[in-house]
Amino acid sequence: MTQNVSPIGSTVGADIERLRAENAEFREAYDALEPFEQLARIVIVRRAVLDLTQQELADRMGSTKSVISRIESGRHRINANTLRRLAEALGGHAVVGFQFGNEPVRDLVRL
Repeated sequence: MTQNVSPIGSTVGADIERLRAENAEFREAYDALEPFEQLARIVIVRRAVLDLTQQELADRMGSTKSVISRIESGRHRINANTLRRLAEALGGHAVVGFQFGNEPVRDLVRL
């Protein structure tokens, strides 16, 4: 039985998984950015719920549209101060904690 293949090749997800399996350096870099991609999804959804443009969110933060764009790309690290200002601009609070081994997070700190 033949498998259908897209005329443009594999999907992005399949290509990423192939690269992760074949290249330890790629896997490390990709996995290190995963939390920032998760944060990006949260920001995009919350901004949509609030019906804000990137510029409007940037204005609320006292920042620039390019900063919001970089955050929403999920490809850039952000510092704790930016995270706090972002959360406040979205009507919330940034909360961080530590996890050691498989223990549940017990202590959280609101930024």
